[in-house]
Amino acid sequence: MLEASSQWLASHSWAAAQWPAGRVADDVRAAGLSVAVVLPALNEAATVGPIVAAIRAALQVGQRGSLGIVDELVVVDSGSTDDTAAIAAAAGARVVRREDVLGELPPVAGKGEAMWRGLAATTSDVVVFIDA
Repeated sequence: MLEASSQWLASHSWAAAQWPAGRVADDVRAAGLSVAVVLPALNEAATVGPIVAAIRAALQVGQRGSLGIVDELVVVDSGSTDDTAAIAAAAGARVVRREDVLGELPPVAGKGEAMWRGLAATTSDVVVFIDA
């Protein structure tokens, strides 16, 4: 059993160097796929702004270009009591409150909830999660 697991892991693991951004962007666009980056966030005012700004700068969010790979950049505010939502929006993310995504379902505390609500808040084919 351990050998099978090791074989699976070896055939399903990659290093970042094997996925240069330009190649990924070309492959995603050639396949006609859209990409969303979702950041579940709860009281992340100290870090969310620079993270959103870095994603926007590095991946040219919403721009068609050599690295224009990310179509949506969404922060799911999971009930923050600080300025997380305002800071994320100012940095260029679309911010959604957890209560506004599938609002018929009552909110439950936890990162997993923010993640699945983030899936529902996007229209993209591929979703990438990044910590805020």
